[in-house]
Amino acid sequence: MQRLYGKGARKFAVVRLPPVGCLPVEVTTHSISNILYVEQENIDSQGYNTKLEDLVSRLNSQHSGIHIEYVDIYNPMAELLEDPKRFDKIIV
Repeated sequence: MQRLYGKGARKFAVVRLPPVGCLPVEVTTHSISNILYVEQENIDSQGYNTKLEDLVSRLNSQHSGIHIEYVDIYNPMAELLEDPKRFDKIIV
C-alpha cells in the first residue's frame, strides 16, 4: 500500500476477514463435534481484524491525502449465519 501511495494512489479499500471458522471448507474439514476449533478460528479472525483496523487508522493519520476505507464483511456474515431466517435464507 505504501508503494502504491508513493506512486500517487490515495484511495484504498481494505476488507476484513469473514468468520473463517464458519467457511464451508472449515466446517467440512473439521468434525461438527470440534466446535471449539472452528470457534477459535473465528476468534483469530476477530483478532486479525482488530489489528487491521488499528493499522488502517494509523496509515490514515500518517499519510497526507490518503483515504483507506475499512470494509466490514465479518459482522454481516456472522449475522446471516446466526439468524438466516431473518434474511429469508436457509443454512443447509
